[in-house]
Amino acid sequence: MKKNKNTSEKLNTERITVLDSLKGIAILGVVLVHSGATELPGFFGQISAFGARGVQMFLIISAMLIFNSLDSFENSEKKIKLKNWYFNRFLRLIPIYYISLIVQFFINGFTPNYWTGTHPINIFTYILNVLFLHGLSPWSINAINVGWYIGTLALFIVLAPFIHKKVNNLSKSIIFFAVTWVIALLVSMVIPRLYIGVDDYIWSTYWTNFSLISELPILAIGIILYYL
Repeated sequence: MKKNKNTSEKLNTERITVLDSLKGIAILGVVLVHSGATELPGFFGQISAFGARGVQMFLIISAMLIFNSLDSFENSEKKIKLKNWYFNRFLRLIPIYYISLIVQFFINGFTPNYWTGTHPINIFTYILNVLFLHGLSPWSINAINVGWYIGTLALFIVLAPFIHKKVNNLSKSIIFFAVTWVIALLVSMVIPRLYIGVDDYIWSTYWTNFSLISELPILAIGIILYYL
């Protein structure tokens, strides 16, 4: 059950103010967490701790907007090639993200940090980040900065057109959520136990919190909300 052309155009031309509000709340939550507000005493510290969920809120909103964009792409009278859709999506990420990579390079260079463990940061690490492939590696996803959101989102963007073709209505989006939730649960229970190397905490956290597999159920919620 696909949306008709008029519905798709309406979704793309009207400003969805509720999503803008949610983005603002998510940004505030992330800022509170990374500014150390969680250490505040009492009520403010407890509220700030929930700010960590701001990233998940971003993922939900991103899934809604990506599916809206794909509906517009498929219903467009102009035969836009899929590669152009990819280019436009990644172009939205590049400017600020690349600036952050440059700033991090001049500040920290190849200095390792907590999220790299005993694995070094080298030119290959930066190449993975530039190509938006750092989400594929536990040792790279947060190596240069806490960039797991970008790494996970980039992988979802690559898969989104193929998911969109199959998950094209509300009932299928609910099934997609159920399937991805079960897969994420099984992966989080099995994969971390199979690792016997060093930096096991980083390995485990990747599969339970940061990887695309672990975040697919969150993205699926955004798809459900889009069809709702």
